[in-house]
Amino acid sequence: MQRQSHRLRLAAAVLSATCAIGAGAAEEGIDREDWHSMLRLYLWLPDVGVTSSFDYPSGGTVSLSQGQILSALQFAFMGSGLVRKGRFSAVTDLIYLNLQADKTGRGVTLPAQLGGGFRTKLDAKLTGWVWTLAGGYTLWHNARANVDGLIGFRLLDLTSENELTLTGPRGRELPRRFDTSITNWDAVVGVRGRVDLDDRWFVPYYIDVGTGDSDLTSSGYTGVGYAFDWGELTLTYRYLHYEMPDHMELEDATFWGPALGANVRF
Repeated sequence: MQRQSHRLRLAAAVLSATCAIGAGAAEEGIDREDWHSMLRLYLWLPDVGVTSSFDYPSGGTVSLSQGQILSALQFAFMGSGLVRKGRFSAVTDLIYLNLQADKTGRGVTLPAQLGGGFRTKLDAKLTGWVWTLAGGYTLWHNARANVDGLIGFRLLDLTSENELTLTGPRGRELPRRFDTSITNWDAVVGVRGRVDLDDRWFVPYYIDVGTGDSDLTSSGYTGVGYAFDWGELTLTYRYLHYEMPDHMELEDATFWGPALGANVRF
């Protein structure tokens, strides 16, 4: 089964909610023994890359370029959270996507056995969840920075529904459906934290990598933040990537793009 990369632009801002531990110099909650929290609201403008290919009934492989097809964002939610008590913490991240659209003459590579002269129309829909949960422990910190080690898991539950219509030279239509779904569990390890540049400016960061049902999964973000008396504003760049085994029809998925957030302490 041959892999091909497909990219799509989500022309919409994603409003997400995040529960995160709080602010101050290098996450001041590290030295406190009570629980702390922060609400984070942010707008994310991500690109999404998808790879999928299917065996055609009469032989060969049909590749569906959902990156060129799925231009309509029906619904998306992406949020993450962190809670802390002293050196111990827990982080979670949840993504839900619902994308669908249809295109004529784009996004389809047909098997060579079919020959030429076919026009194509593809109705495509992609829905699913990505959930990460990990426990953390502060490996090192001072007044300006901290490094937390993480260990946990990530779940990917994704469904791809595709209705392909081929129209031959004489106008005859040949409808075909190519649907698949996957549920992958992967163990992940990583680090997270922040570095205070001064009393106001800081750099948050997160990175993890894992494997299991997937060949590889990785996630990360970094950027810059500014602290106010009421909370913080952050501008970050976020990335989430999956590589699937070759035998899977729905193979690779990638999310990446900038996010603007507001963190409110309470």
